[in-house]
Amino acid sequence: MESFDSLPNIDNTLLSKTHVSALTNYMPSKHAPRFLLLYGSLRERSYSKLL
Repeated sequence: MESFDSLPNIDNTLLSKTHVSALTNYMPSKHAPRFLLLYGSLRERSYSKLL
C-alpha cells in the first residue's frame, strides 16, 4: 500500500487493517435486496430535470 504522506487530508492513525475473519464471518441478510434511488438536484438549475 502506498504511503499517505502526499495526502494531507488522510489521517493514517484513523485507518485500521482489515482482518480476513471480518470479511468471512458474516450473517447473510434475510430480507430481499434493498435499493435506494436518488434523483434530482438541489441546485436552482438542474440539468437532470431537463431530460
